[in-house]
Amino acid sequence: MIKYDFGVIENIAHYGEISPPKYDLNKMKNYKIKSFMTVSDLDPLSSPEDILEFLLKIEDQSVIEILNLKNYNHMDYLWADSAYEEIYPKILDFLGQN
Repeated sequence: MIKYDFGVIENIAHYGEISPPKYDLNKMKNYKIKSFMTVSDLDPLSSPEDILEFLLKIEDQSVIEILNLKNYNHMDYLWADSAYEEIYPKILDFLGQN
């Protein structure tokens, strides 16, 4: 997983490199992070390989709940008509707000 790609010129300004660097997920092992993740088969910005790499790096140290959705793309988590029923109540439950 890499940091945001601003383009060559802005990457140099932000990162001091032409390409954005990878996140150092090993640093996350120092923290116990309660996390809620939504993953979907149609999300072009986070591949199953990215999710697996992330989980393998932090699984022993964090409390993670994963909601696996079908037919959602990256922005459907916000915009889909069904998000109100399929996602938001689960997030509220996770946060102890329901």
